[in-house]
Amino acid sequence: MGAKIGKNVKIGYLSTIHTTNYSNIAIGDFVQIGYNTNIKVSKLNIGNFSIIGNDVQVNGGGELTIGRGCYIPGLFIDTSGGVNIGDFSALPPNGNIYSHNYSHTWHNPGTKYEKYNVKIGARTWMGAGSSLLNANVGDESLIAAGSIVLQNIPDNAFVIGNPARVLKENSYNKIEVSLFNDKSFQKDILKSYKNNQILFINELNEISQAYDIIICNTCNIDTNKIEATVLEIDKSYIHNMKKSVLPTIKQLRSWGIFLSY
Repeated sequence: MGAKIGKNVKIGYLSTIHTTNYSNIAIGDFVQIGYNTNIKVSKLNIGNFSIIGNDVQVNGGGELTIGRGCYIPGLFIDTSGGVNIGDFSALPPNGNIYSHNYSHTWHNPGTKYEKYNVKIGARTWMGAGSSLLNANVGDESLIAAGSIVLQNIPDNAFVIGNPARVLKENSYNKIEVSLFNDKSFQKDILKSYKNNQILFINELNEISQAYDIIICNTCNIDTNKIEATVLEIDKSYIHNMKKSVLPTIKQLRSWGIFLSY
């Protein structure tokens, strides 16, 4: 069996995926891989709606798992010990992720180098130029630009420095109900969809007219009985996905709203 490739996947020119067994390659729906990106792994799993940028270099020949809706810009990832990235997380442009360590071995002949299974939590953001060396990062944490992470970071931490240290708590805040009536928000999202048939509503309990897209905080109807694509923010979920809605989903990301299925 060969690689499992989802719907509407785009892979840029000069990009390659190398492995010894292509049945270990799984790429979800609406995944984008930029140009000049080279991935060498034993196993690869990329979740729906993730974006792999240009000039990403993945080496080490280990396992790489990228969750749904992630953003992976131009950086270096070493998968020697395995790397697992949670849903809706962003890695650092011009950064590094390492999962092995030779520093102790270098000065101690007869000692084998160490591998680490690196885990980066869900909805974690790593700033430009930061690096993660053989450590884990919890959910909903923020790594400041230029930081060098050498030890495990807990959930909901704001981290900065070299070596990086926890400066304060990083809270993940629920969306404000007032956003759905915010005219600047509506105008910005409407420009992403040429038909402009978008309903903005906090709680979806019924539909009185036809819309192409419904953006809501919570959905209390059976979406199988309607044609519209429903973007349910509270659950970060897309119901009835259509290719024409992709620009709207990307525009919502600029407001910190990440969605997938």
